[in-house]
Parts: sequence; C-alpha cells; structure tokens
Amino acid sequence: MKSSKKKNKIVLLFGISAFFLMAAAMISPAAAQNVTGIYDADGANYVVPSETYIAYNFTYNETSYMSKTNLTWFNITEWNVTATGWTDNNANFDDIDNVSLWNFTDGSLIGNASKSDIQDGFWINISLGNYTVTTGTNIYVNITLNDTGLIDGKQIAFDASLSYISNATGTVEYPKTEWANDTVAETINVLNATAGTSNSSAGPGETFVHVGNVTVDPGNNTNAVNLTAITFNAMLANTNLTATEIDHFALWNDTNANTVLDVGTDEMLWNTSATEINATFTGLNSTIPAGANNRYFLTMNLSASITSDKEYQAFVDAQNITISNGTGPLKPPGISHCYKLTQHHQ
Repeated sequence: MKSSKKKNKIVLLFGISAFFLMAAAMISPAAAQNVTGIYDADGANYVVPSETYIAYNFTYNETSYMSKTNLTWFNITEWNVTATGWTDNNANFDDIDNVSLWNFTDGSLIGNASKSDIQDGFWINISLGNYTVTTGTNIYVNITLNDTGLIDGKQIAFDASLSYISNATGTVEYPKTEWANDTVAETINVLNATAGTSNSSAGPGETFVHVGNVTVDPGNNTNAVNLTAITFNAMLANTNLTATEIDHFALWNDTNANTVLDVGTDEMLWNTSATEINATFTGLNSTIPAGANNRYFLTMNLSASITSDKEYQAFVDAQNITISNGTGPLKPPGISHCYKLTQHHQ
C-alpha cells in the first residue's frame, strides 16, 4: 500500500514537472532553431503615412522528417532597442493601423492584428489559427501606418516571438516558442521641408516685406494633403526687433511656383496682427497636390514708428510644420535655415 502511494506521488511530481517545463517553453522563447534568415526584405528604412510596408521576413525551417508544423501565435512583446538604426524614438501605437503575417510563397494571410488590437500597446497577440507550414516557408510581416497624427522621425522595430506545434512523429508534440525579432528600424517620414535664406532690407512702414520661405514636400506623394499649421520662431540671439514694431505677419502660397513673392498673384493664406515676435499660423487649408510640393512665404508689415536700425532672424523649429498626415521639421534642422531682415531707419 505504501509502495503504491509512493509510486503515485512520483508520477504526480513527474506530471507537475512536465507541465512547468511545457509552460516555460511556451512563455520563454528559445534561441533560433526553426526561425532563421530574418532580414528586411524591401530594404526600406523610411516609411510614409498610410503606407503598407514589409517590416521584415523570416524563414521557418522544420527539421522533422514530416516537415509540417502548425503555427499558433505571433506575440509582439516590446520595442527592439537593439535594432539597427534605432534611436530610442519609438512611434505611438495609434500610428499603426494593422500588423499582419503572410505566406510569401502563395500570398495567403496567416494572421493579423487590427487597430483595436494594437492601440493598448504591448503585448500584441496575433492568433495564427494553427496555420500549417512546411519546411522553408518564407513569412513576411506587414505593417500599415495610420494616415493622420504621425510625427516625423518616430521609429518602429519590435521584439516578437513565434509559437508553433511541430507535427514530427505522430506523437504528442508540445508547443515551442522562438524569437522572431525585427532587426532593422523603420523611420516615419511625414514630410520633407527645406528653407532658403531670405535677406531683405526695408524701412519703417513698409508692407509685405519678405522675410522667409519654406518648401513643404509631403512624404507620401500618392495623395493630396493640406498644410494646416506652421510657426516661425524668432532667433532671439540675433533679433532686436520687437513685436510692437511689427504691425502684421502674413503667409503666402507661391501660387505660380516661380520662387518669388508676387503680391497680387500669389495667394495670401493668412494675415494676422503681430502680438508676439513669433509668427504662428493655424487653421490653414492649403492643398499640396499629390506628387507635388508647395513653397510658402512669410512677410511682415513694419511699424512706421521704428526709430533705429533693427534686425529680425527666424527659423522653423522641430515639428512646427503640420500637414494632414502629421507634423515634421525642417531637414536638416538648425540655424543655417533662417531669415534675416535688416530694417533701416530712414
């Protein structure tokens, strides 16, 4: 009787041990065994709003003689801070509309996570529904970006694991999990904006004095977008003109695209009283056609009461340009892209 209880106890302990070993195998991904050949298939390091792009590919190599496996889960666990090109500037989860896995050979969908599955953050668990693969199956991971609210320069690269059950011998096969990480970061490109130097001389009381121009080129050139806001900041170290010496700021669209401000021909988008030294324009609705870019001019009307020589220098700070897709900076940023106005007292 004692011997029988002892045997039952041994069997029970063995069963518990086996359970925890199996659970550990499911929870803690193993090093590469069957997941191999991870690479960035399309080589794209810059991605644009509303784009669906291949984040990376990997190959599943079954080592059993039956060469058949059921894929169960793809779990995205965290940002891959060791990915090539990573700068610790991760995207927001709202920036991602969809993550999906595809069989490269036959083009069939293996599994996907929609926006509602993604917006709450890690973990993002994608059921693969026991999808059957054979040895050498190439799988690619697609990401679809949102078309609004993105921030230029944010990045996407994540750690992920692939879980599967191998049908190797016809006997019971326990689930296995391996790392299948994205190894190269993609950077979101909302817009490309460049500025030219605009040196001008003007006297007290002059109007529509050209003090700046910025060319805005959307990253996604397949759809028309709108410029909705832009701010020009005074470079305080090089500016002694005061807000009281500026009557108005105005923003213009270079309608005839000749790179020159033509008052009466170019469209004035906004004309506002100067309440501070910076010029901020919001609520704009200036269309940038698909595949095109727009040049915008900043002008000021000077007060007639200026009594000494003054200087004004401005720049566009990071994320101070907003289009329908999101926000972006001048590229490259810095003081070299500025606008200088010397106002001569007459």
